[in-house]
Amino acid sequence: MGRFNDARVRARLGRCLAVVLLLLAGLAAWGLQGLREQQARWTALSRAQQQEAGHVAAMRRAAQDLAGVARDGRWPAEPGAVSEWQGHLVAARTAYDAHEARLAYLLRQASPDAAHRAELLASLQPRKALADRLLARVVELGVARQPDEARQLMRTVAQPALAAWLDALTHLADRQEQAGLSAARQWRAERSRTRLQVLLMGLAVLGSGLAVALRLVRSAAPPAGDGAPEWPFHSSA
Repeated sequence: MGRFNDARVRARLGRCLAVVLLLLAGLAAWGLQGLREQQARWTALSRAQQQEAGHVAAMRRAAQDLAGVARDGRWPAEPGAVSEWQGHLVAARTAYDAHEARLAYLLRQASPDAAHRAELLASLQPRKALADRLLARVVELGVARQPDEARQLMRTVAQPALAAWLDALTHLADRQEQAGLSAARQWRAERSRTRLQVLLMGLAVLGSGLAVALRLVRSAAPPAGDGAPEWPFHSSA
């Protein structure tokens, strides 16, 4: 019988092939599971960062709305208009506080790398409180028909406080955007690393399988000098 017609060699080669296929299937399943887990983590992180960005943007709009109302210096004269105007200011403050509370909750639930953004958010509190008090005084002077005093207070005291508040909000938004870009880069690197690991391990399994198969074939070859060599896949006459 030829070397490839030997029943024992064929059985061993079949078992070797089965083991290689099982290892490759397990490796593929492990790789796909790892990629799915990475995708799920990235989806959750991306959703949280989008929510953070939305709250920061809403806080900036509310702060700019408050600053714009007082900066215009046009205070209503009719009692009904004054009430509506003050209600608008209260709504802007309420919206700011609501988004600030939601953002603080998200940052507490986020990964440790959000600690710096949480510190930035906490640093906004005194600036926001100072600007809010000064704006309230400007509005009070405007409603009391003291526009010159209101404009003077706005220009000399309230305006710098508002600028510091808005600058801090801008800095928080920039840090949030940088965190999102950093997370995206990290996710892409992890995904590439996982794919490379699966590829290298697959090549290692294939190489090991080929080495074992060649060893089996050589072990079944007839010793040198026992006659003419036989071609693979053919029986001797």
